[in-house]
Amino acid sequence: MIFESLKFPTQHCAVVNKFSVHEEVQEKLSCVAAQHQSVGPFMSTIGGDEQSQPQLSCYFPNSEESVRFPKQEKTSNGFFDYYLLDASSLLPVLALDICPDNTVLDMCAAPGGKSVLISQFLLIRGCLVASEVANQRRANLIKVVKDYIPKISKTKDLVHVRSLTGLKYGEYEPNAYDRVLLDVPCSSERHNLHTNFEFSFWSEKHSTENANMQGKLLMSALQTVVPGGFVIYSTCSMSPIENDGVIDEVLSKCTVKKQLKVEVVASQFENNSLAKMFDYRMTKHGVLVVPSKTKNWGPMYFCKLQRLTI
Repeated sequence: MIFESLKFPTQHCAVVNKFSVHEEVQEKLSCVAAQHQSVGPFMSTIGGDEQSQPQLSCYFPNSEESVRFPKQEKTSNGFFDYYLLDASSLLPVLALDICPDNTVLDMCAAPGGKSVLISQFLLIRGCLVASEVANQRRANLIKVVKDYIPKISKTKDLVHVRSLTGLKYGEYEPNAYDRVLLDVPCSSERHNLHTNFEFSFWSEKHSTENANMQGKLLMSALQTVVPGGFVIYSTCSMSPIENDGVIDEVLSKCTVKKQLKVEVVASQFENNSLAKMFDYRMTKHGVLVVPSKTKNWGPMYFCKLQRLTI
């Protein structure tokens, strides 16, 4: 059943770019069969202070049928009007519970959608580092950043794009970031189906190789976040090896080496009003959104970890 759902075209929602001209965007989307909803970080909605937090302005399909949004365009101030993405991609960013003055690292940032989402929560004192090691993917990321996000001033950027591999952040920049989003390269079953990938070539060994690299990236993320800060580990895979399996392995290493003290914390996703939009499962350590015929979002796995003071 899930495999059949993966074959359907991906549904999209539209996230309005706060740096665009909102009146122009609202007029453009008024004719689309989509409902508007403002959504904020999960913990802020639990705490009751969501009004003091920046929100994402989102348009979701009104029905189970996929909605065709108009093509994104630049508004009169030169920035694109909205970003289209699978609604499950919102969840890791909302679970990160970004504060407006946070220093945030998007460790595997290309193609840039989640960096755009993160930027919507940051104010002048905040900063986002969007990192991508692959040249072409980084070039695409730079274009997305320029199209969606302005400079704070002539001499200060809200977003800095870097080429450093995620494997090195823990070594080169320990204790540097308030929040880290680690959306790792993964088996990405849905993408592979839609690009005619031969699943006969897929194997548990391949998934295990992915998990080995993912675990190294997660260790680096936990070293570069400040004590008390949060890391969101996410994949667009349904593989237990690449999801809870990676978390198990990293927690075990932290316990043995005693160089890092880390714990898994509740994301509060299941208590959020957005949860009813998705078919999801609570796993050992996180949340797995699975596509279905009526709620064709995902797959998306995410787990929230906090680095503690030793």
